Amino acid sequence: IVVLFYGNHHEDPKDKTRLVMPPAGAIPIMLVLYLLFGLFIPQPWIQPFCAFFIIGYLIYDYIHYSTHHFPMRNPVAKYLKHYHLKHHFSGEGGRYGVSSPVWDKVFGTEPGLR
Repeated sequence: IVVLFYGNHHEDPKDKTRLVMPPAGAIPIMLVLYLLFGLFIPQPWIQPFCAFFIIGYLIYDYIHYSTHHFPMRNPVAKYLKHYHLKHHFSGEGGRYGVSSPVWDKVFGTEPGLR
């Protein structure tokens, strides 16, 4: 389901309609995650945890959308935009981090670390 909605984004990274996961894909995924999280998180905490998980995802999605479609003036935002657009256009692979390159270092997906 993710590939159906998000995979198209890599075919045309400049297409504004293919960047953010639509509710038709996001809601079923969140329901499955809610059930999985419920196996490990006690009942009084599952709803707040999922709420913050969704907020975190929305922040990530906003940053991702912004790196593709908005001019960046802030030096950190410019760096993130440059870093992420290399993911699409450099041909060297990796650079999956959108909101931070830290995870590329952790998972070894930053070019030059492989």
